[in-house]
Amino acid sequence: MTLSLGDIANSVKLENPKQAEKAVLRMIEDKEIFATINQKDGMVSFDENPEEYNTNSMLSHLDSQIRGTIDLALKLRTVDEEISGSLEYIQKTMHERGRWGEMDDFDMMHGGRGPPGFRPGGPGGRKGRKGKDKGMFLAN
Repeated sequence: MTLSLGDIANSVKLENPKQAEKAVLRMIEDKEIFATINQKDGMVSFDENPEEYNTNSMLSHLDSQIRGTIDLALKLRTVDEEISGSLEYIQKTMHERGRWGEMDDFDMMHGGRGPPGFRPGGPGGRKGRKGKDKGMFLAN
């Protein structure tokens, strides 16, 4: 694919083709894109990624990226469990949804058991992975 620097500048709302050229050069240097700029014509030719993903260094890089993604997913799950299991969050969401009002009112009406499906133990309950206390969770 080939585009003019002017077209690129217009499509991303830059002031002029010179700004587009700088942006494209930065992306080429950072290996975000693969392209060549013909400064005489003011045209950018976009190329395919030449990486064949068949070297040990690329395999190591991909492995590192996958491990980082898994680590982030685990952290996100932990934070989600902590937030969704907090009494403050449950009270706020139940009140906003108008389903049970304040948890205190519900608890008084139902002997402190919590709303239907709200279990202090077992699946979705108080004990999380490896028996650690993760707070209360809503059961599905």
